[in-house]
Amino acid sequence: MSVLQPMVYAYGIVRLGSTAGLPGGSIDLAGATFGRPRLLLSGSLAAIVSDLRLSKGVSLDALLRNSRHAEQLVLHHHRVLEELVETLSVLPFRFGVMFKDDQGVAVALEQNRKALLEAIGRIDGATEWGLKIYCAPDQLGRRLAGEIPAITELETDIASADEGKAFFLRKRLKSLTEKEIEQAITRCVNYTTGRLDTVVREFAPGKLQPAEMHGRGSEMVLNGACLVDRGLKEGFFQLLEDMFAAYAGFGFDYEITGPWPPYSFADCQLGGSGRAA
Repeated sequence: MSVLQPMVYAYGIVRLGSTAGLPGGSIDLAGATFGRPRLLLSGSLAAIVSDLRLSKGVSLDALLRNSRHAEQLVLHHHRVLEELVETLSVLPFRFGVMFKDDQGVAVALEQNRKALLEAIGRIDGATEWGLKIYCAPDQLGRRLAGEIPAITELETDIASADEGKAFFLRKRLKSLTEKEIEQAITRCVNYTTGRLDTVVREFAPGKLQPAEMHGRGSEMVLNGACLVDRGLKEGFFQLLEDMFAAYAGFGFDYEITGPWPPYSFADCQLGGSGRAA
């Protein structure tokens, strides 16, 4: 797709009257020029948009095939939304939603008005926070060894057994310890998510990441997104501080990231492909 005329790029939706704090300035990224973000009103909704120009002979699809350029463009999309989420309830669009002109945006808003209003109502007054829990199994195993009589007894028996018997006792100990570690992790995760109900509007579980992705020496045991009312943010932080204090000695660590645009709770988008010509 070679774009010779200006297009309109859409970042997300806010309710009419949410006019404060739009990011300023245009920006040139990898052959794509995004104008200063502006609000395009349509009834009770307002789309956050930029006028988009691509260098002659360049298409957005071509730019996205270059990983460095793709990263720059996606970061720009995210940063525009990120500057708004502290003060506005923004329904974010996935990257790459474009229209030929303002009229195309207005038509799309009108056609999807009911669903968009319901989606904004879901996230209104709240922001998204990422929550990850990590566990160091070795540390947890050592802590459990001192607290579970069956493990202590097996360790005592191993110390006094001959080598043949000790071999089988060690296998039993390993199996028992792994089972207790798994159960302890489940209890920690379930207890934490259960307590979140008091301060979180919604919780969206995500996929667990392997160590090579998250870069830690411990194991990720929870990865989720929390939709938190702005007025409950301090309570949310305090709850997780309390959870960390209770579980740190068992090898658990809590990580909070955000605030983010509520991508995990934005269940309404414009168009099926994410792009409109």
